[in-house]
Amino acid sequence: MSSLRVPPPKDDVGISITLSEEAIENYDHEFSSLLLEDMKADSMLKLFIIRMRYECEVVKIVAQTASKMDILELDDIADSLNASNDLTLISKFDTEFHKRLFAIVGDMEFFTWWRSQSKSLNIYMNNFWKTVGYQTDRYETIINIHNCILEAIKDKDPVKAIRQMEKHFSFVVVELMGSLFENGN
Repeated sequence: MSSLRVPPPKDDVGISITLSEEAIENYDHEFSSLLLEDMKADSMLKLFIIRMRYECEVVKIVAQTASKMDILELDDIADSLNASNDLTLISKFDTEFHKRLFAIVGDMEFFTWWRSQSKSLNIYMNNFWKTVGYQTDRYETIINIHNCILEAIKDKDPVKAIRQMEKHFSFVVVELMGSLFENGN
């Protein structure tokens, strides 16, 4: 078994999620092998692979264990995300949605670690919604994916939740690759 726990666990903080080789293959299966190899060679894209695998496992656990209160909190965040008409607020609620997933499983440490890994990553993440734009087709797609993730959690359907999270990261990675290409990287 491969253990995917970043940063290393502390005795009193969070949980340690262990992924089997089969789970890793399932999460990687959405990406073509050529694209995946290229992504693994780029340090920033590699961070997205790590987060995609990890957050797919997180959303699976959330779909299986979320309480009514957890779902209400996610619903409130999603409603705020859907109702926002300012890219700064949209970015804030998008981040809050993902943070809440990690909080439900008791592992905010990974989220903090991931954002601390690269100045370029932080710049990209801070500008993600500006790149997508407001009320564009890309905007509608990413908002819809968040809603589908929430519906899968409400339905207690971990397979659907994982597939929607994979779609989410596929979309983000495509945007990132376009951004890297535009900037000549």
